[in-house]
Amino acid sequence: MTISQFPPELSLLTTCLRQFNREAPIDGFEKRIGKGMDWHLFFQLVERHRVAVQAYHSLKRLPQGHVDPHILNRLKNQSGLVVQRSLAITAQLASLAQQFDDARIPFLAFKGPIAGYDLYGNPGVRQMRDLDILVDPDQLTRAETVLRERGYHRTVPDFTMTARQFSYYKKNQHHFVYAHPEKTCVVELHWRLFNNPALLPMEYRTLWQHKREIKVGHQRVRTFGPEHTFLILSIHGSKHHWNRLFWLNDIARLMRKEVISDWSEFIERVKGMGLERMVAEAVFLSHRILGTSLPEPVRQIISGDSVIQKMIHRSLFLIASPEGRIFPFSRAYWYIRWHKTYLVQNIRYHLWYAGMNAGPRLGDMKNVPLPDPLFPLYYLIRPFTWFNRFFIQRK
Repeated sequence: MTISQFPPELSLLTTCLRQFNREAPIDGFEKRIGKGMDWHLFFQLVERHRVAVQAYHSLKRLPQGHVDPHILNRLKNQSGLVVQRSLAITAQLASLAQQFDDARIPFLAFKGPIAGYDLYGNPGVRQMRDLDILVDPDQLTRAETVLRERGYHRTVPDFTMTARQFSYYKKNQHHFVYAHPEKTCVVELHWRLFNNPALLPMEYRTLWQHKREIKVGHQRVRTFGPEHTFLILSIHGSKHHWNRLFWLNDIARLMRKEVISDWSEFIERVKGMGLERMVAEAVFLSHRILGTSLPEPVRQIISGDSVIQKMIHRSLFLIASPEGRIFPFSRAYWYIRWHKTYLVQNIRYHLWYAGMNAGPRLGDMKNVPLPDPLFPLYYLIRPFTWFNRFFIQRK
């Protein structure tokens, strides 16, 4: 698929993002709104891709009569809610940062309000739903204690695990989730960035060495260096086959900031970790959909790797596909499976997934509690729980 095959509602949305990022009118913007525009579908796409602020900011500038007034009013209300929630989450981050600093627990915040400040200069512009905090694995217990003392309770996992279950979960997952009865959003406490360690083979101390500080309100909060930020956001979006355009818009903002000073050197470092396909896909999709530059070293990687070209084609298909249930063995199902298979050129990446697919899910351990000596039985019941999840529960 190419972007010329996008439905008109999705094409208009990508034009809104381009207009917002350039902060200047795009010639003929209003001409892109055809008479057959399905405004209800357009609003659904805005919600799916979490870009209400950008869409409203762009469309409100058009002369009266170009946009359905009911939809424009809904966008205005939705945009206001996004700003209000984002600012509340930002205040929550500043408070947590102070509490972690008081407890002398180093941490790195990412996505959420940090990306709002870093990429947009305003946390209210970027839609967010949770706070992401990364700590050294050795500090996990202390960090969890701080959260519990402040009234947070763990929601994922939401049951008491045995020692063997806890060890398995920590080895194969990357975060706990906490909620607070009086707070706006949940907190994801990470001990690594992704479930599969091969997606970013980099230890916490390396990320910490390249940290920088961003002022959040009156509190200074530490986050990743610019290059690591670019890499992490590229991996995250590619891992989810760019199903939401606000992830890709983050990449576009980074490209416009020119955070990568030497693309040749950056690509060589990325190749050393086997991650060049995800970075190349992120940069090309940002270029093709949102109009950012395409560095020559990235273009060369894409032209010489047919797998990346297929990844891009299939991500475009999935971006344009209606959101909803992915039926087993459907075209979208196989595209997602294929995309995940070829993300990383690293044998550790594939071995980890093979082990995960054979082992129990969190729901298996919760719904079928077994004592630690019988833990290996989870591998025997895994095919049955998989069948139940895909074919029985989804009916």
